[in-house]
Amino acid sequence: MIKETQDRGIGMVICGFLLVMAVRAWGPSLPIPRQLIAILFICAFVGGLVLSLWGCAQIARARGYSLAFGVLGILSLVGMVAVLLFPDRLKQTAINPDNGPTGKP
Repeated sequence: MIKETQDRGIGMVICGFLLVMAVRAWGPSLPIPRQLIAILFICAFVGGLVLSLWGCAQIARARGYSLAFGVLGILSLVGMVAVLLFPDRLKQTAINPDNGPTGKP
């Protein structure tokens, strides 16, 4: 597993989650028109979703899986936990590099 890539992915998912939660919590109390709050919420939601998707894709890549598993980022923190629970394919092949991920020659 590429530790830096996985750590970066975890940070992205958490930042995306916090971005959405911050706008949700403090957005209505801001002294700006409702239309701007709506635009701010939509931008934060899309930005948080993109961060979460990309972060889960980076975690999956660091564990030896396809970037397509980044789709689990739609589930935010739950998706990140799901990807983190996947077995690490890169660690398995590093033990015996002559064998594939299944351990068969």
